[in-house]
Amino acid sequence: FYRRCWEVIHASDNPEPMTHCFGTTAVASMQKFPFYSCDSTSWLRMATNGSIILPDNNSYLVSNVSKGKKDHIDSDPLLREAVKEVVEGYGFNFDLMQQSEGVFTEATIERLRFNAFSFIKQAEAYEYMGPDTFVKRGLF
Repeated sequence: FYRRCWEVIHASDNPEPMTHCFGTTAVASMQKFPFYSCDSTSWLRMATNGSIILPDNNSYLVSNVSKGKKDHIDSDPLLREAVKEVVEGYGFNFDLMQQSEGVFTEATIERLRFNAFSFIKQAEAYEYMGPDTFVKRGLF
């Protein structure tokens, strides 16, 4: 879909517009197509549902409310320690993140802060890798 959109844009009278991608921040899509900006609420939804997103774009279910689920981070102690080290290395409180889910809890706010931080780190590391036929003007 994106490829066809960009082919139409590229063939138009304005082949280099500042194009916004609504509702997606998928790193692979952003690297393949020259969007000027993008947005999504995935970082928000994930935090309120007990998950965090690392700057490398991997996500992990951390809330203790979901403990016992097969994809919960505590199901793999080595992974849990590695993720905790990354989170705390950036100055965030991993143990707080593991507390209850909900919109206005301290745990959710800590997950929200971390997820927003991770998206900023992703934006800083962003590199357009799409075809040269599409002109890349910036992202964010």
